[in-house]
Amino acid sequence: MNAHDPIQNPLLEAFAPFVSVSKMPAKLFHDPLAHVPWRSMPPELREPYLELLKEHFFPTGAAVDIAVRMHAAILGGLSRRNPLDPAEQIRINQLALLRTEDARDVLPALSNPATGGVIAAITGMGKSCLVERTLRAIATQQVIVHARSEACGWSKLMQVSYLKLDFPSNGTRGGLVQRILSQLDRILGTTYAERNGRMRNLDASLVAVMKVLSVHRVGMLVLDEMQQSNFACSPWHQEVVLFLLSLLNLGIPTMICGQPGAFIGIKQERQTLRRFSEIGNFTLEPASPTNQEWWVTQLVPGIMRFNLCEAVDRPEEITQMSRDVAAGVPGFFACVWKEAQRLALRRAGRTTTLTPEDFIKASKCQAIVELMQEAARMDAEGTGDYADAGAMAEAKRPPRVRRKPSKGTIDVPAGRKRVVHKLRAADLRRQKQVARHAKRTAELEKSLPPDDVRISNLSMELLDGLDELQRDVPKPNRE
Repeated sequence: MNAHDPIQNPLLEAFAPFVSVSKMPAKLFHDPLAHVPWRSMPPELREPYLELLKEHFFPTGAAVDIAVRMHAAILGGLSRRNPLDPAEQIRINQLALLRTEDARDVLPALSNPATGGVIAAITGMGKSCLVERTLRAIATQQVIVHARSEACGWSKLMQVSYLKLDFPSNGTRGGLVQRILSQLDRILGTTYAERNGRMRNLDASLVAVMKVLSVHRVGMLVLDEMQQSNFACSPWHQEVVLFLLSLLNLGIPTMICGQPGAFIGIKQERQTLRRFSEIGNFTLEPASPTNQEWWVTQLVPGIMRFNLCEAVDRPEEITQMSRDVAAGVPGFFACVWKEAQRLALRRAGRTTTLTPEDFIKASKCQAIVELMQEAARMDAEGTGDYADAGAMAEAKRPPRVRRKPSKGTIDVPAGRKRVVHKLRAADLRRQKQVARHAKRTAELEKSLPPDDVRISNLSMELLDGLDELQRDVPKPNRE
C-alpha cells in the first residue's frame, strides 16, 4: 500500500502531492498584481495597490529548501497516522479517552514520533512570510471535513491541515495552551478555549491540548515570534520544551520560528537539537558584502517583479546599490522599493518609469528614514543576534519563580509531627515514582531505541509533579 496515496490515506486529501525541489519555486511564487488591471489606470491612482507588496512572494533557494522539507514532514507525519491502520485507530481512540490522572503511565505507549524544525532570523528576513506561503501552497484548505467512515473509525472528522500561531509573550505553558485552543476555535467554530478556562489545573489543560491536536490530525504546528525573553530566558523554558517534545512524540510535526537568541537552550541540549533538526535547523542571515549572490540573483530581482510602473530605468544600478542601502535585509529592501514606486507614480503623466534616482530618494524619505538609519547602523556594527550561541548563553537566565516559604513556625511538637509525616509521605511517593519509571523504561526498551526511550521519559517528567509546578504559574498568565 502506498502511504502517500490519498485513496489509501484520506488524511492526505487536504494536501498537494509531494512537490520536488525543481517544481517548488513555481508552487511558491505568488504575484498579487497578476489580476489587477493597473495599466489601464493613471499612475497616480495606482498607489493603493502598493499595499499588495506584502502578499508578493518570490522564493529564494533557501526558501525552496525549507518548503520542500516542511511538505515532506507533513506528508510523512500523516502517513504514520494513517486512520486506515487498525493500530493507529486504537492509538487515537485510547488518546481521546485518556484521563489526566492516567496520562503519566499511558502516554509512552501512545507514542508515534514526528519531526521538528527551527527557523531563526532577525525581523525582516521573511521567515513568517515563508512559512505562511509554504503552508498555503501545499495545503488545498486549512480545514477539511470528513464524513462518516467505518473504515477509518470516525462518525465525522474536522481535520486541520496546519495550525500557526504566535508564541505567548509571557512564555508560559498556560498561555501557549490558551493560544492553541483559541486558534482552533477560530478556524473550527469550537469552544475548546472556553472549556479550558473551566479546567481545574494546568496538567488537565496540557493533556487536553495533546488530545485535541491529535484527534484533529493537525498536519503541522507552527509557533512564531519566539524571542530570547519569552523562550530561551523564560523561567518556564524547560517545561515548555518538554511539552513540545510531548507533542512531537504524539505525532504532531512542529516548527518553531523566531529570533536567533530564542533557541540557545534548544541548540545546547543535544537531544532537543537532534529532534528539532529532523526537518532542519535553519538560520537566515542578511546578505553580506562577501555573501550576496542569492541577494543579487534571486531576492532583489524577485521583489522587483512587483512593479506598478511601466518601465524601470537601469535596473542593474538599483540592484548594485540595494544591499548597502538595505543592509542585506529583504524586508528593508521591500520598503525602499515600495517608496521608490510611490515617488514614480506621483509624477504627472500617462505612464511612468522608475529610475535609480527614485530609489536613492526613497531611501532618504521621511516615511522610512529611521528604518534606513537602523539599516546603516546594522551594516556598520552588526546586529549581535547571530553571535555564537555559547557566548550568548553567558547571560544568566532570570531566576526561576519560587513560592515563598510558609511563615508558620514548626518548632512546636505538633508542627514537628506534621513535618515528619510530610517527609515520610514524600519519600514514599518518590519510591513509588522511581519504581514506576523503572517499569515503564523496561517496557519501552523492548520496542524503542535508547534515544526515543529517553525522550519518552523526559516527556513524562512534564506531567510529574504538575500540581507543584502549577502553583508557580501566576493565575493571570493563563489568560
